Amino acid sequence: MSKQTVYKSLKTAITRNDFPHCQFRDDQTTILFDSWDQFKPFDSYLDSITTKDCKLNIYAERVNGHPDGVAVTVDDQIQHLGYMQSRLDMELKLKQWEHLLSSILKSGTKIHNYNYRVFTIEFDEHEFHVFYRDFKKNKSKFLSDGMTYYISHPPMKINGLDMFVFHVEFPN
Repeated sequence: MSKQTVYKSLKTAITRNDFPHCQFRDDQTTILFDSWDQFKPFDSYLDSITTKDCKLNIYAERVNGHPDGVAVTVDDQIQHLGYMQSRLDMELKLKQWEHLLSSILKSGTKIHNYNYRVFTIEFDEHEFHVFYRDFKKNKSKFLSDGMTYYISHPPMKINGLDMFVFHVEFPN
């Protein structure tokens, strides 16, 4: 099946089943949804079908000003998202992440390891307590607006060492 045929079939399914959606971009063979919640009924439908020789690229996209919009594009090739396209507003998230790392290092705390993909920071026990004492006094020195965090407890065993892992999450 050609990508146009698959796209037209998906449009028909949305119309016949009265699935909520935002709009169709025929020239890009893309279907837009305002949110992940709006996308859910169509997603359930997609689980029940196969699209041979065509791929559905499903990704986050700002739609009608909604930061949690979803786009579904029918394509002949699999889309490989780069790191910067893996989340909405990744450039802003990276600036906030780098500010956090910089603030920790400026405070004199030693970081054992960190992970840009899942936004975690590992500390040994002593360094964690040094960091956390400073962090509790002034969280805004480290976290930008909207950022949240949690700490793996009990400490995780990493390469035989007890490590405290500080997890960071971003809004939207």
